[in-house]
Formats: sequence, structure tokens, C-alpha cells
Amino acid sequence: MQPGAYPQPPSGGGELSLYKLVIFDFDGTLTEGDAGGQGESPLRAERFRLLRPGKADSRATLIPGAKALLRRLAGQGVVLGVVSSLGASEVRRILGPEAAALVEHYECGASLFGKTWRFRKIVKRARVQCSETLCIGHACRAIEAAKAAGLACGGAAWAAAPREILAARAPTWMFETPDEVADRLVA
Repeated sequence: MQPGAYPQPPSGGGELSLYKLVIFDFDGTLTEGDAGGQGESPLRAERFRLLRPGKADSRATLIPGAKALLRRLAGQGVVLGVVSSLGASEVRRILGPEAAALVEHYECGASLFGKTWRFRKIVKRARVQCSETLCIGHACRAIEAAKAAGLACGGAAWAAAPREILAARAPTWMFETPDEVADRLVA
């Protein structure tokens, strides 16, 4: 495979329809806005979340298509999980009651480098195999955490991280839009 290339599934969903559990790295993947709560640079916001997880700015909102994505996946029997540096109440507030009810497993208050074991906790709690789990994130550290947990990972190219940088981490799959995730996962 050429550098920066990533695998494409066979037409009709193929291997992607085998995933029973999808875990989203909430911050930046399902949200947009200032999730760090400081109105500052992304690096500074990350440092803030590392020091004081659980705080969100009221400007953090769901990305367009996030609720529809969660509805489509849950409607097809896919179990949903969320890992976030934010507190659970903040994640649920941003999701809203309808979308929050679709997510079965939450692991919130994660530190910058604490997502690997949180991914593993959700897999164990959901009682699925690692091979039946897909983690979707917008940042290199989410891809690396999923790989360290032994899980397939999808890069969210619609989010803030430059696509080329995300692809260089060699995620199992790359997704251009939330709609593409649902189209490819729901066979």
C-alpha cells in the first residue's frame, strides 16, 4: 500500500457490516466548536482538557449529521459507545436527550492519553469481540489509542485534523462524512 493510502471496503458494506460496536471519540468527531472551553488554540484547549477534564464551552455543538448517524447505526442494531475528555453530563447535554439515549456506553473524563483503556472497558462491558469493534476519531491520538487497544479504527476526515496527517496514521478505514460512515456500516 502506498504511503497515505488506506483500505477501501468492498462494495455494499462488506467487512464493515461485521462491526457490532462502534465507539466514537466524541471530542471533535461528533462535536464542533470550542470543546476545550477556553476559546484558544487547539493545542492550548487540549492542555486545558488534560488539566481539567469535564469542562465544555457552551459553543460546543454536534456536527451536522451526527444525530442522523447515531440513529441509523442504532436502528440497525449497532451498539454505540462514546469516549470523551468531557464529563458525562456535558456529553449528554451536547448530544441532547434523543441522541444521548442511543449511546449505550459512556467513558467520560478521559485524559489526553487515557483513551486506550477506556476503549477496552467499553468493549468488555458491551460483551463483543475486539474484531467486532470499530473506533472512529478525528485525531491521531484516537487512532493510536484504538490500535493500542487492538481495535479497528476509522479516521473522521470531516473533522479538524488535516486529512493527510490522519491518513498517515494508517487507520483501518477513512470516512469523509458522517453519512459515509452510516452508508458503509449499514449494509
